[in-house]
Amino acid sequence: MAALAVLQKSTCDLGGARGRLIPASDRLKAVELIEEAHSSGAKYFKALAVLKISKKTFERWRSDGENTMDKRRGAIRSKPSFALTELEEQQILDICHLSRVFYPSTCSNSTGIS
Repeated sequence: MAALAVLQKSTCDLGGARGRLIPASDRLKAVELIEEAHSSGAKYFKALAVLKISKKTFERWRSDGENTMDKRRGAIRSKPSFALTELEEQQILDICHLSRVFYPSTCSNSTGIS
């Protein structure tokens, strides 16, 4: 129960808006404190309620261990293997620009380019 008291005194509130990034160090510390509270006799659901995280989140953090990469939609990722090369991208842009020269009536004038 002492570990649960430590959790309550913690200034780090892990609960919050859905999808908010929790730093890896905070995740690891939370898992460590929850496990400590459980080994001292506290129920998991009470320790999780103190930190305002779900059982599913705790289980995911515990299974991830040290491998706590950002898995959100906006995370920085490497370029996919099927992505256009810079040369291919430039060729497409060149063709688009040529169409403005040869077919000006089909181009939009909203950009201010004639």
